[in-house]
Amino acid sequence: MNMSTLPATEKRLREIREHQLRDEILSQVKRYCTEGWPNRSTIYRAYLPYAHVKEELSVENGLLLKGCRLVIPKLLQTDILQKLHAGHQGIAKCRERAKQPVWWPGLCTQLQKVVDGCDMCAKERINPKEPLLPTEFPDRPQAKISAWMNQIERENPDVVSSMMYGQTYEKRNITLLKIGFNSTTPKKAVWMDCGIHAREWITPAFCQHFVKEILGSYKTDSKVNTLLRNLDFYITPVLNMDGYIYSWKDNTTRLWRKSRSPGTGNCTCFGTDINSNFYANWGRGLIQLLLVGISRNCCLVNYNGPTALSESEAKAVTDFLVAHQNQMLCYLTIHSFGQLILVPYGHPNISAPNYDELMEVGLAAAKAIKAVHGKSYKVGTPPDVLYANSGSSRDFARLIGIPYSFTFELRDEGQHGFILPEDQIQPACQEAYQGAMSIINYVHDKNVKSAAITVTATLWTTLMALLSFSTLVLEINF
Repeated sequence: MNMSTLPATEKRLREIREHQLRDEILSQVKRYCTEGWPNRSTIYRAYLPYAHVKEELSVENGLLLKGCRLVIPKLLQTDILQKLHAGHQGIAKCRERAKQPVWWPGLCTQLQKVVDGCDMCAKERINPKEPLLPTEFPDRPQAKISAWMNQIERENPDVVSSMMYGQTYEKRNITLLKIGFNSTTPKKAVWMDCGIHAREWITPAFCQHFVKEILGSYKTDSKVNTLLRNLDFYITPVLNMDGYIYSWKDNTTRLWRKSRSPGTGNCTCFGTDINSNFYANWGRGLIQLLLVGISRNCCLVNYNGPTALSESEAKAVTDFLVAHQNQMLCYLTIHSFGQLILVPYGHPNISAPNYDELMEVGLAAAKAIKAVHGKSYKVGTPPDVLYANSGSSRDFARLIGIPYSFTFELRDEGQHGFILPEDQIQPACQEAYQGAMSIINYVHDKNVKSAAITVTATLWTTLMALLSFSTLVLEINF
């Protein structure tokens, strides 16, 4: 892209990104040669902030360092080598080992030789043919999720069934698992969705972990057994399947957030932020004044769509919730990252009628989370602990009368962000499970268990009244 054709603001942003990239590459190359070859997640974190500069960060137009999959754009190479030549001791050590000069015209070939010549790096080098991410067929993530859901249903026929309740823009099924014992009377329900934002890969993992835990314990844990007898769980492991599959495409798409619907009108960009597309403070005219935390620029990650419910994924959830409105007690939508439990509403001037109770329940969940691995979660409305937003599914659920509506933002607090290391996946799921169960148990005990006690008490009172009446009649007749 010709820098002279960019607007001044965009040009300045590009300059900032390039400056950051130069410093990061210098730091990484020095570390390779002095401390050994880092793991893939470390390298990936260095690479990801610049992955959206597609025309520059391609293997064809830059330098690919063997083993670490780090691309140096051509327009940065000369400047980088000048800084390397200016005196990084780590590079000097590599230069001595490789017996190659640091400054040369054939950068792509020669810098590779320097890295190859660093003994410590060479010992731990990743297979250069191994990709940074698993190379997937276009729909392989969906195939894996679908196969898992089918297996869960097949192995647990007494308590699990599946339901297709919509389709994505690219005509993929949106499917949930319904978990709970069959009942001849209507049951209250808990909703949970994961993967509404494509890049938040930890969230589908959490939904799968949650399902595994409750199905693995309901036969031996009387409390979980009671939950499944009194409640139905509707769990969508991946809501934004189009975006999720796209985020697995390659390194440049790993941080994709939105849906994959095409832009309307003159917009040439793809996708809408599904979690800004629900009918909650979404509108035009005077209602437009209520819009916060979103963008009307269709190319930005928080674009809220041409209209409310323009995204088939948001409409599918909306239709399902409205159809089961009187059944739903609790709405849990799982995101990352930030270690937060968010309560309605996203607008700073609007409060939920049961705000105090939601905060109490959320704080208890945060306490349960901390008891597992010591991680602290903040609790509050988005304006208080994150940022104001409009059009979220959490707010929509509360607006239509679902009393307990929460957003979980899982690990971490920004150290790794959306690229959570593999060794943190299980502990992140374990602690979030306890937080979710804290909320679910509270909801059950207050609304289902107490209702059962009330019904029992009413029946007992009625029975005693009938007995008293019968005794009186007998006495009169006698």
